[in-house]
Amino acid sequence: MRLPKFIMTNLEEIVTEWESFASTVLPEKQFDRATLRDDAAQILSTIAQDMETPQTASQQTEKSQGLGPETTHTSAETHSLVRLRQGFNQVQVISEFRALRATVIRLWLNSSPETDDAAMLQLIRFNEGIDQALAKSAARFMEKIEESTNFAVAVLAHDLRNPLHAILSAAQLLQIIDPIDIAALGKIATNMINSGTQMNRLINNLLDFTRTHLGQALPVKRVEIDVAPVCQVWH
Repeated sequence: MRLPKFIMTNLEEIVTEWESFASTVLPEKQFDRATLRDDAAQILSTIAQDMETPQTASQQTEKSQGLGPETTHTSAETHSLVRLRQGFNQVQVISEFRALRATVIRLWLNSSPETDDAAMLQLIRFNEGIDQALAKSAARFMEKIEESTNFAVAVLAHDLRNPLHAILSAAQLLQIIDPIDIAALGKIATNMINSGTQMNRLINNLLDFTRTHLGQALPVKRVEIDVAPVCQVWH
């Protein structure tokens, strides 16, 4: 059976294996089947359709060098964004495509296809399709990471400006204030401490943001509290 037809005929079995592998990537999290499968079927359908499109030797060479025409891999790009929101890092997303490639080739070879020149060409086309989907996915993943990072840095810079300005102003006051004025010194010290505490909180938030984008879990300290006051405030 031709590889493109094999993919479409055995789509459910292939996607089931994708789902099984995806469930092992973040074992500490539980996802439903639809979430694990995500855009796998559409990614495979796009690749199979591209494999059926005629391609000249020069076009193949250009595509292998990343110089070929853009193909539609919106599903691969969407998949990377979904996985990013779910807490996957880029290495884990790439591992899904590696597993998908291995699954398709293994199942196809197990079906004892006729391995003639045409079959080898189909296999090459399949690998090209996987590589293109992977490139699209990785590029979109990194683009989103860069967007998020730039936004976080911009917000942090803006929010740090006020407490930093307060600390600098307080330091300037210390240079000119009467050292005997204990009350004024205490007020200035309090302002500096409050501003420093605010800056420390903002920096900790940035560290948490960075940690999650590296695929690490947020540190959570569980403590028992009385939720009645909280509920009363929001009532």
